[in-house]
Amino acid sequence: MAYLPKSLYTSDFPQLEVLNLASVTAGTANDLAGSFIAAIPDLGHANLPKGLNEGVQGNKKPNRMALRMASIVAQAASLGNTTHSCDYRLNVYRNTLGVGVYQGPLAYYPMSVATTIGTAITSSNINSFVQVTPAAMTGIVPGMALLIDSGTSTAELVYVTATTSTKFTAYFTQLHTTAATVKTALTPYLATEMVPCDALLAATTSTNAVSATGAAYVGLTSAYGVHVGDYLLCDTSTPQETVQVTALYAINTTSGTAVGSAGSTVITPTSMAGIFVGTPLVCDTGASGETVVVTAVGSTTFTATFANTHSSGFRIQADVMQATFANTHTSGFTIAPVNTSGITNVPVLANGTPFELRAGDVLTLSRVSSDLTGLVTPAMSVQIDWEPSARYRQ
Repeated sequence: MAYLPKSLYTSDFPQLEVLNLASVTAGTANDLAGSFIAAIPDLGHANLPKGLNEGVQGNKKPNRMALRMASIVAQAASLGNTTHSCDYRLNVYRNTLGVGVYQGPLAYYPMSVATTIGTAITSSNINSFVQVTPAAMTGIVPGMALLIDSGTSTAELVYVTATTSTKFTAYFTQLHTTAATVKTALTPYLATEMVPCDALLAATTSTNAVSATGAAYVGLTSAYGVHVGDYLLCDTSTPQETVQVTALYAINTTSGTAVGSAGSTVITPTSMAGIFVGTPLVCDTGASGETVVVTAVGSTTFTATFANTHSSGFRIQADVMQATFANTHTSGFTIAPVNTSGITNVPVLANGTPFELRAGDVLTLSRVSSDLTGLVTPAMSVQIDWEPSARYRQ
């Protein structure tokens, strides 16, 4: 076949991968745990068309790719729910000595937004960007799509362009009262773009304390935008410090053991992946929900001290980072993006911005449900597209 112009090869590598999935019920053995989507190809391979991975002088570029797009196409509607919800995550695993090591999420889509708009869209502000104050901002981030007034004649899909702690901005084309519903949505046969995690979208907080200096495991209230190797600013004042993430763990399992009374209990989870001595684990939901810290582990069990009782089968989840700390910190300390010069809100990603994929990296899709009821995932396809990293593109 005829070759495309060299300028196209060196600026873009068209690649679309599609994963088709049957419908899934949350909180069951069929919940998405890590469905394989694709492995990043070796762009230095000799059999690729001439010019695909070459520099201006014909020198080979480094094998570095970046996620360009990830989207979900569902075959049935699914609306956000604050009580029973789920997040879809596009994760990357790196081949390290033959083992796939988790590097963090590249994109996600939360199905947890279910609130009211709080600000009316009237004839005076319609067909414009409007900053609204919803009843809750939980789960609302820049770049996501929101369905307004679902099931009514004025229903519309808007895209969030900016947020504050209490407001979001979007372009509205329909009239809405202050009681109009706001929900995340998967619309049948319409591609819904996932939100990229190239850098921390906002400051997060820890779920546990750092009680001693040295290497420690810290639970994150949100892991979106955190990758292995990233630099993070911990705490808001003394003893504020910058740490580098050395490992990440996304724990999503259930317990085969009940907790009959408060105190130290040996638990046999469905999976021990990511569970070590010192790992903070979020156990159960609702009034019984609590965070415990692992005090001992066996090949199939862990021990922790519980303040509440739990029925067998309770959910165990956590997003945990490992880093080396020079100071101690109380539980709930802030964790914010930082660059190595100490300037906050200018994130430094270990692999560059956006996060760079390497040859051999594996992309997977997972779903993390808020509880054992969660949301039913309709049959759907997930599409991803990548391109050469901007740092090496001509």
